[in-house]
Order: sequence, then C-alpha cells, then structure tokens
Amino acid sequence: MDKIKLSIVFIICFYSGLFSSNLLYAADIGSQKDDYDLGRVVVISDRWGKPEYRLGSNVSVIDKKKIEESGANNVADLLAGEPSINVSSYSQTRKNTFLDIRGFGEASPTNVLVLVDGRRINQIDISGVDWWQIPAKSVERIEIIRGAASVLYGDNATGGAINIVTKKGEGKLKAKVSSSYGSYNMDAHDTEITGSLDKFSYYFYSRYYDTDGYRDNDNLLSKDFNSRIGFEPDERMKFDLNLGLHTDKYGLPGPLSIANFELLGRRGSAYPNDYAYTKDKYIRLETKVRPLWGSLEMGDFISDITLRKRESYSSLIAFGTNSTTLHDIDSLSITAKYRKELDIFNRNTVFITGLDFYNADDIIESRGYSIDDITITKESKGFFVLLDTEISDDLFLDTGYRMEKNNYVFDQDSPSLRYEEKNPRDSVFSSKLLYNYKVNSNVYLGYEESFHFPATDEWYSIFAATGLNTNLKPQAGKQYELGLKHEFNHKLKANANLYLVDIKDEIFYNPSTYANENYSETRRKGLEAGFEAKPFKWMTFFSNYTYQVPKFRRGDYDGKEIPAVPNNLASLGAKFVFLDYFNLSLNSKYVGSRYLISDQQNQAGKLKHYLTLDSRISYNRESLELFFALNNIFNQRYSEIAVTNSTGTAKNFYPSPERNFVIGINYRF
Repeated sequence: MDKIKLSIVFIICFYSGLFSSNLLYAADIGSQKDDYDLGRVVVISDRWGKPEYRLGSNVSVIDKKKIEESGANNVADLLAGEPSINVSSYSQTRKNTFLDIRGFGEASPTNVLVLVDGRRINQIDISGVDWWQIPAKSVERIEIIRGAASVLYGDNATGGAINIVTKKGEGKLKAKVSSSYGSYNMDAHDTEITGSLDKFSYYFYSRYYDTDGYRDNDNLLSKDFNSRIGFEPDERMKFDLNLGLHTDKYGLPGPLSIANFELLGRRGSAYPNDYAYTKDKYIRLETKVRPLWGSLEMGDFISDITLRKRESYSSLIAFGTNSTTLHDIDSLSITAKYRKELDIFNRNTVFITGLDFYNADDIIESRGYSIDDITITKESKGFFVLLDTEISDDLFLDTGYRMEKNNYVFDQDSPSLRYEEKNPRDSVFSSKLLYNYKVNSNVYLGYEESFHFPATDEWYSIFAATGLNTNLKPQAGKQYELGLKHEFNHKLKANANLYLVDIKDEIFYNPSTYANENYSETRRKGLEAGFEAKPFKWMTFFSNYTYQVPKFRRGDYDGKEIPAVPNNLASLGAKFVFLDYFNLSLNSKYVGSRYLISDQQNQAGKLKHYLTLDSRISYNRESLELFFALNNIFNQRYSEIAVTNSTGTAKNFYPSPERNFVIGINYRF
C-alpha cells in the first residue's frame, strides 16, 4: 500500500508539471525576454566567474533561496536530488557519506572534487569529504559541474566538481538565531552575525548539533565555528580571510546482516561500542589585485594560501578484534592565477593561467588487527592554462591544458622499516564548443581528459597482506559530452546531456585481497535530463532523470556492472506560495536498484530500489520563520548502502531512517 501511495504522488506531480509546461509553451512562446538573467555567474566553470551563456558543460547552481527553503542541515542533503548525483550514507546524520557523480560508486570520494570558496577540502586519504562539516545555513550558493574537471583543478575531479560558496558580510549589522528539534532526540542551534563597516565586511557562524540517531549507537555531537572577514581598501584590491573550527564525536552502528535484522531489528547495532571523533581547523587568505601600468589594465592576479590540520580517530571491531586508527593530517595549499581579457580581431578572449601547490602529511597509527606506524607525504605541483575565445557573437571555444607532478614519500616504522618515494606525473587537455542559438538556449560539445593519483589509503591498507602497495598507477580518463539547454519562454526551461567516459587503470578496492588495485579499463555512459516550469509566481514544478551504465571492460570482470551505482535516478518536486506568508515544498526521489559494494562479480543480487517523499511547510513574516518538515512521509524501509564479500555469500545492510520530522524557528534581528 505504501508503494501505491508513493507512486500515485509521483505520477500526480509529474503530470501536473508536464501539463503546466505544455500550457506555458503554447501560451507564452517568445515572450518577456527582458526577464532573462544573462549575468548569472558560475565560478566553478573556469576559476574566474564565467557568465552562464559561455558555459560549455552541464553546470547547475543551487541558489540562496533554494537553500533556505530546503531547511537542510548539511550540503549533502541539498545535493541529493540534483541530476546525476547519488548520495549514500552509512548513518542518518550524513556524517559518513559518499556523494557520487556519474557512477563511481564506492570510489566516488576520491573521484569527486569538493571546494569551499575555492579551497580544496578533499583529504589525501579515501575518507573524501566530511559533509557534516559544511553547515547548509552558512552557504550562499552551490555550483555543480558534472564530468571531468582535471584541467581546472587537477586530482579528484574525475567524475565532477562542486564549489560551495559561503556567505559574506554586507550592509548593516544583522543577526540570526535558529533552533530546531526533531526525531531521534535531535537538538540543533545556529547563530550568525553579518554586516559591513566602511571597507570591512564580516560574517560569523556557529552551530551546535546533538542527536541520538536513527539506530542504536548512531549518536552524534558536533560543534562548528566559521568566520569570513573581508577587507577592500580600494576597487583594485581585495582580501578575504576565512577561519574554521569543527569538533565531533559519534557512534558507529555498523552494518546489519540478515541474522542481525531478525535478532536486533533494523534500528539495532551489532557494534554498540564502536565510535569515532574528529578535530578539524583551518585558516585561509585570498588576495585579489588588479593593477594598472599607467592607463593599461594589467589583468587580475589572485592568490590563495590555506593551512589545515585534521585529526580523525576510530575505535571499532574488525575481524573480531578491537582496532583503533588515528589519522593526523597537516596540509598546506598555495594557488596563484592570472586572468586577462583580450580583444583579438575584435573578439573577446579570456586568458587564464595558474600554479597550484599542495603538500600534506598523513601520519597513520593503527593498533589491534595489526600494529602500524607510517607517514605518507604527498606533494603536488600543477600548472594550467585556459583560453576562452569568442569566435562569433553566438559561438565560443574553450580550450585548456594542465600538467601535474606528484611526489609521495612513504616512511614506515612498523610492522617493518621501509622508506620509499614515488613520482607519478600526468598531463591533460580539454576542448569545448558552445553555440547559443537563441537567448538562454544553447548546444555544446566537449572533450576532456582526466587523471586521479592514489590517495593515502589506496596506497596503504591495514587489512591487506601486502600493507603498502607502491605498484599502483595513476588512473587516466577521457570524456565525451553532448548537451542541450533550451528555454521555451521565461516560465519553462529544459536540458538534456549525453556523456561517455573511458578510464584506464581505474583504482578500485579488491575484496579478495583487501587491497586497492588498478583495473585495466572501465566505461561509463549516460543520459541526464530535466525541466523546470513556473506557471504562476506562486507555483513551481521541477524534475530530473538520469540513466547511467558503468561497466568493467576486459579483465576479470569484463561486462560486469560497477557496484553501488543505480542505473536510474530521478527526482520530482513542487513548490507553492500561498496566503503571502506560507511556503510548501514537496520533493520525491527515486533511486534504482544497484549491486552491493564489493560485488564486482555481480553475483549477490541487487540492493532494492526505493522511492521517498519529503515535505516542508514554513511561515515567514518579517523577522520570524516557523517551519515543519516531514521526511519519508510514507515510511519506506530501505537502505542506501549494502556490502557483500568476494564470494557474494554475505550481505550486510546500513538501514536508512523511517518517517521522521524536524520543527524549528529562525529569528532575524
């Protein structure tokens, strides 16, 4: 009965949106061009803020309004319904989460790059991004690029890249306090202070969050503080200083086998004493200068330096033995770029070049299953150059080249003394052609190469007999893309995108050896499509669909599908504004069946598909907002993640939350 209810809701929303779209197209073709926003900027596309009409790739933006209306606690929840993105979590809090773009499955943490204000937050180990450390309420907008972005950013950007832009101070002194309460004894409090004074701007944000979690031993207690201070002495010079501090402690409920389900129930835990904690702090300074040489504009010089220290600790049962692991990571990043606009044959050309330097030390201490002490240092140096050329009024060509060299140092004290260095390097090229055939409508064609260098614990695994495997090679890829964006009128727009990705020497986890290895060839192909319709000011419909097929080619798993990747992803939503002060949103998400993690042989059967419906209603007037969110309305029982072994005989599940609610208040003064 629950499935029938969800299907009815999904069908009604879809055909309501489609019906509205057809009406809009028939009644309003070619009208109101002055409503178009040609100036919207997407920073991530090329590291300088390219206008949308010059974007030759599948890029989208989640703006401030959508973020505020969502009521999400973290950025992963905001991204869950976006095209071609699959978010899977080991816990209700999204603390341990992997976000996949274009079908990388469990390897997505090292193949999707995430930046906050241009600052890389991917760690050098396979833990990837700690999504819980990015509070949604401190975010101004999120920029998503699907597909390879290695030319722009280097490592980790194989499947895509996400740039999260945080809020900054402006205007008079303002403050906002928020409190929310919800299922599983969730208690959260946020405070932000923002404003500007003469040439200074300031933004301060803090968050306290506490929950028991959906399952036993799924508790989380976290504290965050972020600040952003700007100084602009004149129109040709800007400074931006960011500081951040995060601490948390949380339980690790672990997986449930079929026998555990029967004995403990879906909310139980077979690992009641496993836990972990995180301490993370950073400081970042960005400088922007636009000098003059007499009356000659010299272009833009931008530099960025970031220092970060992260400590993560876990204590868990592994193979029946209590095992503890400590990662202590110190990292330094320095980036510098130069941008200059040129007129060549009366056509605008943007020239960008830059240097990237990253250095990180990962000190690993493990006790229990084995005794390990090893320090892995990674130093990366990259050079890139980009040219964005206006060929005609409607035709643009974007080309780029990047060369990157990495130096790894492995300094091991136990279980044996070992010192070794590796110096992998690679270079990549990209070319994209964009044609604007009408206002806010275009077709584009792109080719982009990519690379990924091994992460710390891709080189090294405490569970593998080999321990340190320095025979790994960097993976290299090629991507082909064809896309269309069409705006029927100012109330209806749609898009479609086809892609093909071939990767050689892809790094994947082999459950038979408990080690990471290179696989000779993989291929991913897919379709991404969506539409948005706004028939009235008080009504909006949106939908997107992704079909993806990721497969191993040749080798031991020739023709098998890559695990943990659903072939079908879809989302459908509607927003309504009524009685001036009330907002109602409905969001439905479908995730298709997929093979279990570690099932490269496709022999354990598929994890069941699921379809959920979430809602949020808010009352917003002057300085006060009251809201109520009801998630998983029809109480679907599903798991986002399940794992098997090399023989496919064991099945272990991480159950996702049932129906739950959040109620809260935001007050601005």
